[in-house]
Amino acid sequence: MNTRCAGYEYIDVFQTGTSKSGKTLAFSVRNRRSSDELGTIHWHGPWRQYVYNPADFTMYSAGCLRDVTVFLKGLNEDHRAGRLATGTRMVTP
Repeated sequence: MNTRCAGYEYIDVFQTGTSKSGKTLAFSVRNRRSSDELGTIHWHGPWRQYVYNPADFTMYSAGCLRDVTVFLKGLNEDHRAGRLATGTRMVTP
């Protein structure tokens, strides 16, 4: 499953599935122009938050990093507030 859930100036974010437990979501972050995968977003239990894991050999502008940060911030806020149901992360910037 690759459901587009957010589009920003430099990136698009797609929900790719759930964790093995099914309790949290997984995402692919892609370049808006080329559709190349820039990295993934997943839940990191020890830090109790969603984190960004960049793909090897990727470079980022300040604008691209801002877009990733905005999505992560919203995702983590939704998770803490209990608004994040598995399979539903439809956000607009």
